[in-house]
Amino acid sequence: MIDTSSISLYDIRLYPRSRRARSRAVRRRDCIPLLGTFLFSRAGFAESRSRTSHRQVGIITAYAPDDAEIKPRLDIFKSTLSNLGGNSHYNINLFIKSASGNMDLMIAYAKELAALRPDAILSATTPATSAMLAETKQIPIVFVSVSDPVGSGFVTHLSRPERNATGFINTDPTLCAKWVEILKEIVPGLSNIAIIYNPRTAPYARSYIEAFTSAAHKFAVEPNALPVASERDIAAAILAVSQRHGGIVLMNDSFNTNNRNLINALTREHKVPTMSYNRNITATGGLVSYGVDEVNLYERAAQYVYRILQGEKISELPVQIPEAINLTLNMKTANAMGISFPDSILIQANEVFE
Repeated sequence: MIDTSSISLYDIRLYPRSRRARSRAVRRRDCIPLLGTFLFSRAGFAESRSRTSHRQVGIITAYAPDDAEIKPRLDIFKSTLSNLGGNSHYNINLFIKSASGNMDLMIAYAKELAALRPDAILSATTPATSAMLAETKQIPIVFVSVSDPVGSGFVTHLSRPERNATGFINTDPTLCAKWVEILKEIVPGLSNIAIIYNPRTAPYARSYIEAFTSAAHKFAVEPNALPVASERDIAAAILAVSQRHGGIVLMNDSFNTNNRNLINALTREHKVPTMSYNRNITATGGLVSYGVDEVNLYERAAQYVYRILQGEKISELPVQIPEAINLTLNMKTANAMGISFPDSILIQANEVFE
């Protein structure tokens, strides 16, 4: 029996067995009070691990547990893992940690997950992966939403990872050229563009700034790198850009994603055209985004985790690059800023929010 007296991590169980077994699992889970983000006591976890019919998978993310950014990603991860395990002889328990953009909390959660010794861990974003790898060199880690796994020290080679991590890249610095090009095509009169990032959550920023600077010069705009670390910094950066009648590129950074509502509100208020890497930033009021389908990455990550549970080694699972890049536009935001998307952009768009 699991000791629920010291639970502080929500146990989501994927039971690929009979309808009756799943029903019993739901009833058991409903008896456990949900207290936010939970963690099982070591005693309960150890007892669960002793049953050969169970596999344990930890998940650590940089987002809030109810964030619209992470929910569809985790939903597809869980459903894919459940479907893959449908014919397996074991059940899969998921232990989820959501840091809500708090780096100190992320580090604490990484320690807790490592102490649980799950069979595999899904780490979402560079900060989560960095925190996790600082705590374990043995537990297999599959990362998603990571930009520079080699530069960040997560892997030595993309084709054959030699450590305990592999996964899926969401962007790389070469996208900077397209971000600047598209923004300049939408607003031809832009003479300067700033790239915004948080150095703590985007330790790979240097390579992006270099690529961004090169792209800006190519398209005859003045580049500016603006590090931010708080809501006050965000407001000051956007105001500074607006006073110069410039535009903004949001670096692929979980800090920017977690603060997308504030960024979108301020850029619309000050009529600052903004390019992001993330569809959800555009969906919630950003002007334009050009980036990978993150939900697809989580689906593919579930396949890697399942293969690890089946006994495959990290070295047999190469780091994967994005399969497709999507262009997303927000027509309502464009109208509010007095911007008309050129036909050359509209015809390329994969999705347009009216």
